[in-house]
Amino acid sequence: MTTGTCWRCSSLIPKNLTEFADVLKLLSFSQAEENDRACARAASSAVDLAVDFRQQPNIKKRSLRGVVIGAVLILCIGTYAWFFGFQTLMLISVRWSYRNHPAVHATPVPLTDNSVAPAQGSNISCFGYQFEVPWQDVDSQNIQRKVMVLIPFRSGLTILVGHGSTHDLVDTAMNSAKISPEALHAAYGDKAAQSDYEFLKLLLNATPESIKLLDSSGDVGRRAALLVLKSLILLGDPGIFDVEANEFKGFQYGDPSKRPRRVGVVLYSASGGVEISIARKDSTPLTISQADINRIIRTVRYSPVDVPQ
Repeated sequence: MTTGTCWRCSSLIPKNLTEFADVLKLLSFSQAEENDRACARAASSAVDLAVDFRQQPNIKKRSLRGVVIGAVLILCIGTYAWFFGFQTLMLISVRWSYRNHPAVHATPVPLTDNSVAPAQGSNISCFGYQFEVPWQDVDSQNIQRKVMVLIPFRSGLTILVGHGSTHDLVDTAMNSAKISPEALHAAYGDKAAQSDYEFLKLLLNATPESIKLLDSSGDVGRRAALLVLKSLILLGDPGIFDVEANEFKGFQYGDPSKRPRRVGVVLYSASGGVEISIARKDSTPLTISQADINRIIRTVRYSPVDVPQ
């Protein structure tokens, strides 16, 4: 496999993870110091206010009672900010930010249509991966083989194919966020830190609803960072599906029955990962079926040498 250039430069995975890196660095650490200062300021204000009024001998009891109540309220607000201020801010921010992004609220589900298109098709080979497509109008003269392979069809369809190791996404996230493997392990667990499939599984199962008020600020920050990357990967495409065939398992982005502009499939095996993105050259909605996509998924194979076209 080609090294030095990340295979995830297609539309499925963002070219630049700077935004995710910034969020990960900002949100993955405890807000305890800031919360401590806020609580201390609130408590100090409450105590000073109460003492100041108690030192005035002519004040009425009713006024003193009001001051005490006010001081208690200030102390309560400060205590709430100490324990739940960051969580409250993130909960409101996340719910508002993704209110019009239904894909971020979705989680992977099994496919309900497992049929396979029987039409005579074509064999495609890229980076040692072979698979079938149920279409015969491959425009072989205009195939572009670079870091990724772009395969056009005379009907206007295009297939973009990329490949990589089993941990390219994890490595890119660590390098972009400038965090160590140990920090990523501590934040997201051993499985997610070692495998792109497990990291994507964790990421795609994160939703705005998974951020809870009673969670620690660290947990809230880590989930919020996952949501940022999830929104960049899905780009509003409806539908996320678990897919599996032969030695491969992975995810499908996009439900063809809803006519998205793109459907993507990411599959992993012990040998590495392959990414297949289907769209139209003019970016109009797709008219393919799930059976067409299943034909690709069910026929993916890997061997080290490409079969000549």
